[in-house]
Amino acid sequence: IQTAHVGVGISGKEGMLAVNAADFAIAQFRFLREMLLVQGRHNYRRIAVTVYYVFYKNIMFTLVIFWAQFFAAFSGTKWNLEAGNQLYNVLLTMFPILWFSVFDKDVSDETSLALPQLYHLGPGNHFYFNWRATLRWIFQAIYESLAIALLCVFSLDGLSPDGESPGLYLIGACTITLAIVVPNLKLILWFFSWN
Repeated sequence: IQTAHVGVGISGKEGMLAVNAADFAIAQFRFLREMLLVQGRHNYRRIAVTVYYVFYKNIMFTLVIFWAQFFAAFSGTKWNLEAGNQLYNVLLTMFPILWFSVFDKDVSDETSLALPQLYHLGPGNHFYFNWRATLRWIFQAIYESLAIALLCVFSLDGLSPDGESPGLYLIGACTITLAIVVPNLKLILWFFSWN
């Protein structure tokens, strides 16, 4: 019990002592299999993707602003409205990750019960949390942020009817729009189920 990460209490003849001291409580021992192999496995995978996604989208958003400063000569000029910066995590990229974190399943509950070895992909083999996956998400954030900044700066040049360069706020609106759309689309591609 002292080396356990999570305590599970089973209500029974000895009363509610174990249940009161546990992190999770179940009524019968037979529910432990489903709790571990189904709910535990799905939650471990969802948490891994959620952690990577939150770091990815914030690294990407920050680096888009950083790359944009190269074209503003590091003057500190803001490219987008402050409301976009403030609402990025609170509203603009919140709903897809909430939906994913609660509802996504890569395999059915029956498959998770039938193949207990799927559980070992998480805590045992570190399939979801590992250095390779971490570096992949960070590299993708760097690459995509640079692509967004360069695309917005160089593709909008000369689009106005009189041939003038676009203003900073137009470029900023383009960068923040893509910094919202790209992570949300990336997460949608990670969805396995659309329940």
